[in-house]
Amino acid sequence: DASFTESEFVDIKSVDLKQILDNVSNYPGLKTIVKNGASMKNTLGEVGQAAGQKRRAGRILFAANCNKYLSALKGQYNKVKSLTNKDEVNIHIFTGLAGGTGSGAIIDVVAQTRAQETYKHANIMVYAMVPELDIPAGCQAGRYHQNGYAALKVECAEYRTFCSFGRYSWGREHRVGLYS
Repeated sequence: DASFTESEFVDIKSVDLKQILDNVSNYPGLKTIVKNGASMKNTLGEVGQAAGQKRRAGRILFAANCNKYLSALKGQYNKVKSLTNKDEVNIHIFTGLAGGTGSGAIIDVVAQTRAQETYKHANIMVYAMVPELDIPAGCQAGRYHQNGYAALKVECAEYRTFCSFGRYSWGREHRVGLYS
């Protein structure tokens, strides 16, 4: 059975963004992203479900849940390492780039993963679904294609890499390869 288990997912969507921004001092991981909660709420406006196709909201949701992500990653990493008896393992991260949650969080997910000494020998593979050309019914909140473009542009600039559509692959040197 190759299906994912509940422990292989990290839910960052069910957090109340308004509650986070009203109590930003309770989230030390947000100090570099949110200087003023009231100002950020005003900037984001109405978000709705998850990050509401707003990449900045996706970054905030991830930052507020970063410890939960790192804990889940550590559990899975240790499980794989004990099964294989190898220091070098592959870390596979899946996301979509049309909404705000995945396109906003992906850079921080990779950065936080790479920043952990534990994973210095790991190969990080990111599989990102780019937005379809024809937007599915009910999915347009004004930023569907823009989110995918912005996420690709930032990741290519951040890691000084080449880009084409397809599969992401981060290697030890923080290189992104998008293969078609």
